[in-house]
Amino acid sequence: MSTDGQEFLYRQFFKLKVYASHGDSFQNLFSDLMTYYDPAFQAIAPWGSWGDGGNDGWIPSQGHYFQVYGPKPTTSISETVAVKKAVEDFDKLPEKWLDIKNILL
Repeated sequence: MSTDGQEFLYRQFFKLKVYASHGDSFQNLFSDLMTYYDPAFQAIAPWGSWGDGGNDGWIPSQGHYFQVYGPKPTTSISETVAVKKAVEDFDKLPEKWLDIKNILL
């Protein structure tokens, strides 16, 4: 198979993986991709009443923080509520995490 044909198939498989991922599996896909991109990436799992502090993963040495929203297919949430959640999570970061240099949504 030609290189162009392989690239086309890889892109199609990747799109399928993204479209088939939702909820936790979407966040896991994001974490896997970020770990391939930068092995220093650390995924954050919620714990106790502290939750994840609005942080779904970070690269500590760079002060980069990431927020990922991957609702489950059964989640019925309006765009307004989703935006409100993103803003609230964004506001949590400086309250709970130190040395923030970049926040990528």
